Amino acid sequence: RPPSTDPPGFRAKAARVKSGLRPGGQPGHRGHGRELVAPERVDEPVDRFATACRRCGGVLFPAEALAKPWRHQVAELPEIRPRVVEYRLYESRCGHCGALTRAGLPEGVPASSFGANLRALLAVLCGRFRISRREVVELCRDVFDLRVSLGSVDNVCRRVGAALSGPVAEIERLVKAAPVAHLDESGWRERGVRRWMWVAVTACVTLFRIAPNRSGDVARGLLGEDFAGHLVTDRWSGYSRFPVERRQVCWSHLDRDLQGLIDRGGRGREVGEAGLSLSHRLFSIWHAYRRGALGTLAMRRRMARVEGKFAKVLERGKENEDAQTRGFCAKLLTLEAALFLFARVPGVEPTNNRAERALRPAVLWRKGSFGTASPEGSRFVERMLTVTMTCRQAGRPLLPYLRRVLRRADRGWRVPSVPGVRSRDRPRGRRVKRSTRGVLRSAAP
Repeated sequence: RPPSTDPPGFRAKAARVKSGLRPGGQPGHRGHGRELVAPERVDEPVDRFATACRRCGGVLFPAEALAKPWRHQVAELPEIRPRVVEYRLYESRCGHCGALTRAGLPEGVPASSFGANLRALLAVLCGRFRISRREVVELCRDVFDLRVSLGSVDNVCRRVGAALSGPVAEIERLVKAAPVAHLDESGWRERGVRRWMWVAVTACVTLFRIAPNRSGDVARGLLGEDFAGHLVTDRWSGYSRFPVERRQVCWSHLDRDLQGLIDRGGRGREVGEAGLSLSHRLFSIWHAYRRGALGTLAMRRRMARVEGKFAKVLERGKENEDAQTRGFCAKLLTLEAALFLFARVPGVEPTNNRAERALRPAVLWRKGSFGTASPEGSRFVERMLTVTMTCRQAGRPLLPYLRRVLRRADRGWRVPSVPGVRSRDRPRGRRVKRSTRGVLRSAAP
């Protein structure tokens, strides 16, 4: 069974060894305190001088104060009130034809009743922090003193999802051109119908997609028919469409399955114990390599020895008296080329933890909302997850980016790329004529 089906804390309690220490920080541990804001970011400095000596009560003067003061900062939020701007559009009657003409909105003012900052915040609350639409309505009323309807929040989410179509399409092109990609999938529901949430993670971007099924065609669609990179996945049969020599199967899954052979007991226990011992040796070598304690050549030599021993364990297991153990070992032998690819190809990892960690927010979203109610809602979910995780990979905040997206979308300008998607990472397309490029540069600041 996968760990997600275990009760809370099941495996942790089973493997826990009591240390005898009290909970919390231990004596001698390195403390962590809140860092002070830089002086140039302080809004209101207040200087305080002592007036009497704490020991004898003598009078103290400001001129006697030391040059370097103790700094104590108090962060506070100002009173939050929405800033409402009313545009009064007057009509004028033409003296020639009698037609009425209404004044237009200034450039950059959206037709929506909400500005770009507010719409970006609503999208972040729903799409990043997974707050329900009804709770966002209550939050706006209680915190911002702003009346927003449930339908307005949903319309904002739909429009933000539509505005993000261009940046997400650019991320999709980057995934297809990536040298290494991690793939995983999990269940989803749309209008109560079974769907699948897919994720593809590369070194710089993350792509989500809600698909109608779990077939290998969806994986092909995510990576493209001409995908020439290396793929890190679990051992699900849908990934068999990709060449096994360019795949790396997840050793965390293998570790769990080997432990399963031990837990079942019987004739397969010996195979499980031998394989699990080699798996632990593999991770020990890999972690030493990642820490810099081992060089590349030393890591590859040691992995080669582990690979040879593991192959012998699988060969013995293929002749085991237990049918389940025989099938398990025989299937792994068909994937033998995908077991140790990480030791030979730079950038490939032995586990699919990148994709599984990226998929976790989507699983929490599904458990809290039970899926989506429309195709437009699914597009909002997958695009917001894509932009959120890509911004996180780049270490950039999400809210300022969404503000820029909505402001430029209101003006009809090209929506900016997601932070972290560098120009040299973008796929090259057809060259734009010099005159056209100049027009675009002058039209958009």
